[in-house]
Order: sequence, then structure tokens, then C-alpha cells
Amino acid sequence: MTNSERKVGRRPSSGSVHEARTQLASIETLLAELRIKYEQYFAGILQFEPLREHQQVIREFRVLHKAPGKSSALNYHLRSIESRYQSYNTYWQRIMKEREGGIYKRDVFKADLRDSYGREKARSQTVEGKAEREIQELFAHYKAAISAASVSSAALNISRFEEVIKRTAHSWSLKNEGKKPQFRVLSQGNKVTIQVIDPDG
Repeated sequence: MTNSERKVGRRPSSGSVHEARTQLASIETLLAELRIKYEQYFAGILQFEPLREHQQVIREFRVLHKAPGKSSALNYHLRSIESRYQSYNTYWQRIMKEREGGIYKRDVFKADLRDSYGREKARSQTVEGKAEREIQELFAHYKAAISAASVSSAALNISRFEEVIKRTAHSWSLKNEGKKPQFRVLSQGNKVTIQVIDPDG
């Protein structure tokens, strides 16, 4: 959300939100392609480092940061993609240094790369990983609702939010035969709350 939107308490227009979503999808595609090109470069398939494509990804991040119309959920999505890029880039730079120092081994790189990407994917498929993603999405919706209600979100903290949600879910589960509750964000005027929902209700 831009400063001007925050001051008047308006939601981003549907057009600007759609454009931001399109840009996010585009940069995810570019990042996936860049990762493949680095894999090919380190494997000896490409002769030169994909610097042009790398710079394009960096430029796209800069454009997205300046783009208007991003909701809290879209900003969270952007930070998630950026975090993924930072992890990739740190790994790429380490391999580049090993190549320059003459200690790089292609087979070791392939194994490490599989392990690195594999752990990320495996984590997202676990019960814990899915629960974390659900809480992160709930937090993004809650923060967006807070901003839309013209209430300050400066005090919001995802770690504290996650702690409260987990404690509430555990307490509710004990009282309801071990069932897993669902949560939704409710907005009434300038009041925003989290409601616990019985999945069978």
C-alpha cells in the first residue's frame, strides 16, 4: 500500500492489484528460469554466467518495490520471492568463489543443489510447513484488514501472531476431541478480529 493510500484509508484499486499480481507471477517465472540457467552454467552446459538474466531479475524487484497498489498479502508474497532469491544468490556466489579458488567440484555442486532445493520443497509439504504457510497467509489477510480499517499495524508481529494462533488452536482442539480448527478474519467498521471456526460446522 502506498503512503497516499494509507493516509486516506483506501484499498488499492482492482486494476493496480491485478497488475501487481501479474508482475509477481512474472518475476517468479524469471527467477525459476535464472535458477535453471545457473544450474546449467555450473554443470558446464552454458559457457557464460547468466549475468544479463540476473540483472533483469534485480531490475524487476526494484520495479515491484516501487509499484503502487500492493496489498499486505502481495507485499508478503514479494518478500517471500525475494527471500528465495537471496537464498539462491548466496549459494551461487559461494559456488563462484569456489570455482575461482579452484576447489569447486561439479558432482559436489549437484548433490548440494539437490539437497538445498529438496529441503525447501520437502519442508513446504510437511504438516509443520503447511501450518506455517496457513498462519502466514492468515497474518497477511489480518494485516491487510487492519490497514483497510485505517488502524495502525505498526505493533503487529508475525512471531507473536503465530504464537497466539497456535496456542488458541491447541486450546480449541483439546476442547473439541482433537479436531483442527480453522480461522478467518472478520472486519466490522474499524474493528478487526480473528474468528475460530469449527471445520465440521
